[in-house]
Amino acid sequence: MKFGKLLAVSSVVEWREHYLRYARLKRQLQRLKEISVSRPSENDALMPKYGECGERSALEREFFVLLEEDIATVSQFFATEIDKLTEKVRTVNKEDKRNVEQCYKYARNLQSYRSINFTGFRKIVKKFDKISGCQELPRFMERIQKENFSSPAKISTLVESLRSLLPYSTEEWEEFSVQIIPPERTFKIVRLILSVICGVSIFFIPFLPPDKSREHSCFALLGFIVSKALPYFATALMVPVMVVWLGVLDTKSTEESALLVMSSMFDHITILMLGGFTLAECFGITGLERFLAGVLQNRLSKHPRVYILSVMIFGMVLSMWLSNATAPVLILPVITPLLRDLPTTAPYSRALVLGVAFGCNIGGTLSPVSSPQNVVALSALHAIDRDISFGKWCCAALLFGIAACLATWGALALYVVFMESKFDHHSRLIIKSLPLAMHLEKHSTAKLSTRILAACTCAAAVGAWATIGITKPVIGDLGLISLAFCVIVFGARWLEAPRITPAFQWHLLVLVGGGKVLSLALRSSGALAVASEVLAHLLRVGSRTSTSTPQLLTNSTEFICASPFTAWCAQAQLVIATVAATTFVSHTVAALIMVPLAVQIGDEALGCVPLDVSNTSGPTGAGAELAAFVCALACSSSMVLAVSSIPNAVCSTCEDDWGKPYLSSMHYAILGALATLTSTVLVCTVGFFAARLLFS
Repeated sequence: MKFGKLLAVSSVVEWREHYLRYARLKRQLQRLKEISVSRPSENDALMPKYGECGERSALEREFFVLLEEDIATVSQFFATEIDKLTEKVRTVNKEDKRNVEQCYKYARNLQSYRSINFTGFRKIVKKFDKISGCQELPRFMERIQKENFSSPAKISTLVESLRSLLPYSTEEWEEFSVQIIPPERTFKIVRLILSVICGVSIFFIPFLPPDKSREHSCFALLGFIVSKALPYFATALMVPVMVVWLGVLDTKSTEESALLVMSSMFDHITILMLGGFTLAECFGITGLERFLAGVLQNRLSKHPRVYILSVMIFGMVLSMWLSNATAPVLILPVITPLLRDLPTTAPYSRALVLGVAFGCNIGGTLSPVSSPQNVVALSALHAIDRDISFGKWCCAALLFGIAACLATWGALALYVVFMESKFDHHSRLIIKSLPLAMHLEKHSTAKLSTRILAACTCAAAVGAWATIGITKPVIGDLGLISLAFCVIVFGARWLEAPRITPAFQWHLLVLVGGGKVLSLALRSSGALAVASEVLAHLLRVGSRTSTSTPQLLTNSTEFICASPFTAWCAQAQLVIATVAATTFVSHTVAALIMVPLAVQIGDEALGCVPLDVSNTSGPTGAGAELAAFVCALACSSSMVLAVSSIPNAVCSTCEDDWGKPYLSSMHYAILGALATLTSTVLVCTVGFFAARLLFS
């Protein structure tokens, strides 16, 4: 077993922040190896002292700075814990068997901590000598002998004194303690049972007429999905099965339902996402992401909070021209080396990961092709022969996006300042500057010609996606562009078949596929029509001809809403309802449910509100476009849960060298709620009025 793996499985989980950061030092050595620093051979007798092997490069100096940081961390922690252990041994109750066992286990853990860190320091300096051509190990071993953890004498004495207090032999206990026991994965059976009860209850509650059995079944399935009893990708896999078996679809036979469901699960949107994942891998060949990371970190290393803003803007731009499903896949590999050089529990580390998620969520509003919910909005408008041009959408959304990005970044910066104020001024959890995680000397191991061709192909694919509104009569569909791009990349052997499995994030593809099947079920079963009637009644915005809901007009020739302010109030209610719904289901699923409702309500009500108060000549007819646009923005504004959107889901998988995630549900709940509230206010103000101005 390699030492890095041994360190990972042998470390005490509660102490992981205090171990030698072996993986970080190995990354530094890898960078040193890449630039191939040459040095003339020197006689050992003439070699300078430890830390002064000739004229060092910046990478070598940084390696020893990081090494000294880890030595200080291990030494300080070991000194604190050895004092605690000494006090425990002095006061241990010899008659209490359990107390002695716990104290002995604690001592053995500390003994293992000392041993594995000492070994790790020796191994990493030995690797440095091999790469650099120096002979630093002998001098380093002399230097490290000054540290308190270098000698095993004191901890061994304490372990032996505790072993003598145990009433039995420790051989069997020792054999058990060194076994690597994988963590138990408990199945949340109680949560599953409650979810099943919820779904079954909805199925049998007679809140709809007896002739609406399909609607009943669809709402029961929706209740189970919202409960999140299973992992989100497992739930997505379950949706097609339950849709067919519950008879939700309006078809003549089960076989027909099955064919319809399977054909709708993977379509051009899935192919588009495959193209995005391929683009992410191909982009890695060029080394451009490493170059950009190096530029950003070199320019902003002294301004870490501004770096968060730059990453958010980067995510917005990529989301705008690619999609917000692809953007986080591209950005996370760029910032991961930097993240892993920072403490996992540092507020800044968590804010940076959240910045990627929030930036990509906001970027998903900036163009008609930047997210599935925008595509849903345009499709709903096309169904009633309405449309929003590519340029108008981008202009209106850009105003909202800039405001939302700055406001969300401000919230993250305040979070970092507030949390860091609780720590000591010299705490390593306070990030005052960014480590140099990337360097500009070398970006890729591929040939220069391959990198240039790959970069040109990526640029051509992005350009084709961006101009699809103009070239659609010739090209046909975004999915065909993705397929052509994949053919070029794999046909030219820039990517080999073994890279397909890690590159294509199948759990995300399954999530999107399950959302599309759920949308089909909602439409086919009639549940969407039921929800539309209920929502219209709650918003008190009735149809011009229907008398089943409250009317706001005396006749069809008058404006449905009495004033622009009333129209804004109705739209604000719709935005709040959309954000609330999106909190419990994904952005895509919420868009599939809410956007058609918004278009229907907007066409019947908000379209009769004059954009200019002084203009009373008649309706403007822009209500459907306004409602669809604002509802699409609202769908992207919910960021409370890790499963609310693809960017949130991707960023929730970001882990440190120990496999510990940077974010928990609590971080999403607190900071995500703040970002959601901020974005919702901006949708109701900047987004709404920008759209009214441009869509008139």
